[in-house]
Amino acid sequence: MRKTTITILVLLLLFLAIGTVSATDKAPNTFINGTVTYCNSTEPFQGATIDVKSPTGSNIASNTTGPDGKYNISFYSEDNTLIVSAIAPGHIIPTQTINLNENRSAEIDFQLGTLTLTKGSWDTIGLDSNNVIVGPNQYLVQIRVTNNALTTANNVTANFAWTTTNPYINLAPNENATKNLGNIPPGATVDAFYLIEITRTTAAYTTSRNYTVTVAGTNTGTPDTITGSLYVQKLISQNRNQVDSITVSNTTPTIGDTIKVTVVSRTASPTYNTVNLPLTNYNPNILQPLNVTITYGTNTTNNVRIDNPGTTNFVSEWYYKVIGTGTTALFALITDQSGGSFHYNTDFGENITIAVPPEADLGITKTVNNTAPRYGDDVKFTMTVTNIGPDTAADVTVADVLPVGLLYVSSTPTGSYDPVTRTVTWSLGDMAVGASRTLEIIATVQTTNAVLVNTATVAGSVYDPYTANNTASAIVGVAPEADLGITKTVNNTAPRYGDDVKFTMTVTNIGPDTAADVTVA
Repeated sequence: MRKTTITILVLLLLFLAIGTVSATDKAPNTFINGTVTYCNSTEPFQGATIDVKSPTGSNIASNTTGPDGKYNISFYSEDNTLIVSAIAPGHIIPTQTINLNENRSAEIDFQLGTLTLTKGSWDTIGLDSNNVIVGPNQYLVQIRVTNNALTTANNVTANFAWTTTNPYINLAPNENATKNLGNIPPGATVDAFYLIEITRTTAAYTTSRNYTVTVAGTNTGTPDTITGSLYVQKLISQNRNQVDSITVSNTTPTIGDTIKVTVVSRTASPTYNTVNLPLTNYNPNILQPLNVTITYGTNTTNNVRIDNPGTTNFVSEWYYKVIGTGTTALFALITDQSGGSFHYNTDFGENITIAVPPEADLGITKTVNNTAPRYGDDVKFTMTVTNIGPDTAADVTVADVLPVGLLYVSSTPTGSYDPVTRTVTWSLGDMAVGASRTLEIIATVQTTNAVLVNTATVAGSVYDPYTANNTASAIVGVAPEADLGITKTVNNTAPRYGDDVKFTMTVTNIGPDTAADVTVA
């Protein structure tokens, strides 16, 4: 009895041991090594985490680089393709998909880089020193985001936040604290612009407000932050600063367009400490600045602020993305510091008007209650018209052409039917953004063995930026029909015992279509 118990116990322990074996318990069969350095340098990067995943994203193994930036990882895996990343706080995460060699090994080197944030604008803002009702009260904060890594920074956003309170300094109306900068390729720089507004009151003089802009992407590690402090100066209006011209490549663009604004301006002296050349007073719901290039003398800069320019003539080339409809102005502003005083251009307010026409994306869908009717059946077509926006759609009409083979019976709401063109027309008037209308047609099938396509089209007088959804169709397949008839006669209706009789049957296809696989029983 004791032997039996011991045997069972040993078998049970053996079963448990076998049942708990995992991939990490198996002998390593895969080997990865390499070196991690700082971007554009041979300096080793200590403390980077090397993360290995399967093609499906499951964690397999990880290790950390040593003082020499090197790492070695050995593990068990059945995958021949692996995803390897180098992770370090505040650095863009490079990821490589590798194929193991015949020895199930690979050498992978990484260079780690960061997003660099610099300020291109001037934190000195202000109101007119004599009359706060005149002169500028809007300014730009420009943050330049540069990708210093060898890997694209993905889905980058910049977030503006105030870190102190001041009721007189705020983001301008319609300005968004979050800017989507998209993917930033290696070596590229993308700007985030924020329009700031000062309340027109003398109480705002010599006050300040601190802010931060935090930038991060889906693969950039710890967010990067830059700080600033806006200070309201008393500005003196000066004839010595002047805007000579402001022009735009297209004064009536549409949503999605990029427009170029060119400003030619000048100052009275090349010895100013600082010259600031923003464009202001635009509606951030309509325009978003992308970048600026300022040429002055033999120099160029992508910053709004220029220190010690050494010249008096400036040409600013701005690019804006059109993101909304409506009318907005652009004001060219020149502020400067000369010694201990601060100035702005007397001709401030010289502006250009940009009118983005309204847009209304009208869409239509269509269904039918019976896709396989018979001859003589009624079918009902249902259409839904929607204004996707962004503006009100005006003079909306829907035209539905019935194909030959469908006889118009009625429509809801009642439309105008033209029997010559076989078209039902509805006039729906104006439709607000998000509004929908439902229309119906009832028609009788008057054909067989046919595919009938019923198409409706929606249109309006407001520009429609996307016309692919302006037409919708529903298809009805009418099966063939064949009316088979049979008659039968006999040559002798009163035969005697032993007589032969002959029965004659006549099978006829009365139509309207060919009869197939006919049998008589």
